[in-house]
Amino acid sequence: MAQELETPLDFHSQQFRLFTLSPSGDKDSPIEGSIQRTNFNDAAPFEVLSYVRESSKLMNLIYIDQEAVLVPANVGAALRRLRYHNEPRHLWVDFICVDQRSLSERSFYIRFMKTILRKCVRVLVWLGPNLTPPGEPSTASEEDVGKGLQLMERVCNKDPSLLQDLELQGLEAYRPYRAADGITDPELEAKIDLHVTRLVTLEQQQDLENALQNPPAWKDLWTIRDICLAPQVHLFAGSHVVDWAKIEDFLDDGSYAKTIYGQDHIWGKGWILSLMMKMVAEIYHQRQIMRNVLAGSVVQSEQSLLAVMEQFRFVETADPRNLIHSMINLATDMDDLKIDYGDSLGRLFSNLTELLINRDENLNVISLGPWRSFSADTFDRCYGYSITSPTGEKPSWAANFQKSPHGRLFPHNCPYKAGRPSCEVPCRVIDGKVLVAKGVKLGRVGKIKQSDYDYQKGMDWINPEGGPRVMRKDSLPVEYLDLYLDRAVLTESDATTQEYVTGESYFRAFWRTLVMDCGSPPTIRLTARQIESEDAIVRAEWPRRILDMETHGSVSVKEPCFSDRKINMMWNTVYFNWTFSMTENGLYVMLVPPAREGDIIACLDGCLVPLVLRPTEGAKEHFEIITFAYVHGFMDGEATNSLFLQEKLGLQEQEIWLV
Repeated sequence: MAQELETPLDFHSQQFRLFTLSPSGDKDSPIEGSIQRTNFNDAAPFEVLSYVRESSKLMNLIYIDQEAVLVPANVGAALRRLRYHNEPRHLWVDFICVDQRSLSERSFYIRFMKTILRKCVRVLVWLGPNLTPPGEPSTASEEDVGKGLQLMERVCNKDPSLLQDLELQGLEAYRPYRAADGITDPELEAKIDLHVTRLVTLEQQQDLENALQNPPAWKDLWTIRDICLAPQVHLFAGSHVVDWAKIEDFLDDGSYAKTIYGQDHIWGKGWILSLMMKMVAEIYHQRQIMRNVLAGSVVQSEQSLLAVMEQFRFVETADPRNLIHSMINLATDMDDLKIDYGDSLGRLFSNLTELLINRDENLNVISLGPWRSFSADTFDRCYGYSITSPTGEKPSWAANFQKSPHGRLFPHNCPYKAGRPSCEVPCRVIDGKVLVAKGVKLGRVGKIKQSDYDYQKGMDWINPEGGPRVMRKDSLPVEYLDLYLDRAVLTESDATTQEYVTGESYFRAFWRTLVMDCGSPPTIRLTARQIESEDAIVRAEWPRRILDMETHGSVSVKEPCFSDRKINMMWNTVYFNWTFSMTENGLYVMLVPPAREGDIIACLDGCLVPLVLRPTEGAKEHFEIITFAYVHGFMDGEATNSLFLQEKLGLQEQEIWLV
C-alpha cells in the first residue's frame, strides 16, 4: 500500500484509487483487502463509504496488500459489516484511497469528489455505532439505531399493521383529554378518523431519533455532501440497511408524512418530519436541487455556494474550512475559487470574499450575509459566543464563514441603499491584507450614554441595574429621549421645532431612527403617509406615557410604543439588539455592540448599509470593520448624491483602506 500511495496520481486523466475488500465468512477474522489505481473507463462498479471523519479518535488495524494499516474505528467497523462472504467488494474510502500526507492530492479531491460520487453505484452511509474513547459521550448502539431504521422503513412502506397500531395509540392517548370535555368515544373516534391521526409512542420516537436525528452522520458536512450527490444511497447501522429512496418516497407524499405525529413533550406536538427528520428533510431538499441542476432545470444563481453554505452553516465542524471544502461540490458558481489544503483558514476566507466581491461587484458578502467579519472585538464575542481563531492572519473585511448563531443583522431583501450600488472591480487588495475601498466617512460615534451598553461585558449589557432590557421595551424610547435630546421636542410646534440635518424635526427624526425607518414584517421602508400619521399620534400619546412613568415608574405593557402595528413590530424586532446613539456631528444612529465611542461610521461604494470602522493601532488611515449601523438620513445614497448634506457636514469621497 505504501508504494502505491507514494506514486502520484495522474490528475489530468482523472486517475483514482479503489479499495477491494476481500470476502470472509468469519465475521471476526481480520479485515483484508487490496488497493489499485484506475480510471472511470476501466474501473469496476464501485460504492463509496461515507462515515463521520471527525467523530472518533480510536483506530482499528486492517491489512491492505498484506501490510498492517491503522484506520479510524468507524472505517474498521463499517468494513467489517460491509464485506461479503464469497465475493470481493469494490469501495472508495477516502482514508484509504487518498494519500493523506499529500496536500496537492487532497486539494485535487475536493472538486474531484463530485465526479466520483456521480459515477459510483451508490453511497453507503454508516450511521453507527460510532465508537468513542473512554470518557467521551457514547452514541446509540447498533441495536438501537437498527430499531429506528426498521421502524422508519415500516412507516415508509405504510405497513398496515403498524399504522393500525398507531391509530389505536392515538385514540387511547386522546381519549382522557376529550373525556374530560364530555366528548363520547364514538365522537372522538370519528374525529380521529377524520384527521387520520397516527401517534408515535415515546419509545418509538426515541427509536426514530436514534436513527434519524442523533447519529453524528446527520451533522457531518462530508456525509451531507455525499448523500446530495450520489445516484443511490443506503443507510446502514451494523447489519440494518434502509434504502434512501424509501425515505424520499415518504417525504414526497407530504399529506401522508404529516399524519405521523409524536406525543406531547416540552416542544409541543409535531409531525415526524419536523421533530425527528429536520436535517434529513434539509438533505432531501438539497438532493432534489442537485438532481434539477444535473438536469439543467435550475438557474445557476439558485445554487450558489453562499446559498448552500447558509443552509448548512449550523452544522458543527472541527475545521471551519470544511464548510467551504464540502459544500463547493453542491454549488455551480465557484469554478474560479482556488482550493488548496495548504491555505490557512484566513487565506481561504479572504480568497472567497475577494472572488465574491469581484463577481457581484458589491460588498454584500460583508454587509448582508449571516456571517461576521472578525476583528479585535467581534459581534459574536460580545454576545458571549466564542469563535475559532483563524489559522494565519485574516483581515476584518473578509467574511467569517464560520457558524454564526445570530443570523442576519439586516434582512436578505435589504431596504437600504446607503452606498453606491456597486464598487470598482477587480477590487484592489494589497498584499492579500488591505482592501482599498471608496466611500464617505459620516462622522465619529459620540458618547454612548446608556448604562446597559458595554461592548466588553458580553451578555451583561442586557441586564443592567435598571433591569433587563426586555422588561424596559416600552420605556426605552423615553429613556433615549432623556439621554440624548430633551422632552421639550415633544411639545414644540412645527413652526418652532429645530431641524435635524435632513430638514425634519428632531423628534420625527428621533422616532424614525428608533424603528430604522421601517415597518415589519416584511421589513419595508415607511411611506410619507405612515410617517405623517404616526408622528401626530406619538406627539399626542408620549407625554401621557412620560407621566405614567413618573407616576408609576413604568409604562403599561398593554399600550404599544407606536400605534401603527407594523411600525411597532419593527420596534419589537430591533430594540433588544440595537441601541440609539449620536455621532459627534449630530447624526442619529442605531448601533450594536461592539461599536463604541470614537469609532467611525462610513458609507462605502457597493455596501447597502453603513459600516462601523475602527482605526488600527499605529496606522490611523487603516481601519478594521467592527459592525454595521443605521444612520438616519443617510440610508438612500445621500452621502454621495446630496450636495446639500455634503456641504453642510463637510463630507467628501475618499479611499478607505480596510485591514
